Amino acid sequence: MDRAEGIAWDMGFAGRTLKIVTGWRYGKIPAEGVSKNYLDQRYERGVSLMAIDGENTITAQAVAEGMAASSRPVVRVKGYFSGRGACGEPLIIGAEEITD
Repeated sequence: MDRAEGIAWDMGFAGRTLKIVTGWRYGKIPAEGVSKNYLDQRYERGVSLMAIDGENTITAQAVAEGMAASSRPVVRVKGYFSGRGACGEPLIIGAEEITD
């Protein structure tokens, strides 16, 4: 079982519903299917997004990444909402790039 499947299993076991969301991030989706929090060198419980569509969420993560990401492309993604990361950013599992 990979990391994303393990997260989905834990969510289902806890009675949480998997909900598909869309949003955006800086840079490609990590090959591991989860993002790494470089502050504490731990994997997050999903791929971090800057924002989910329809939310006006500005976090410390968003400000820091925005300043550091000028060379990375904005990538639109969809996946299952899995919670919030260490810096309050939205996380998704099963992330796929939206190309249309």
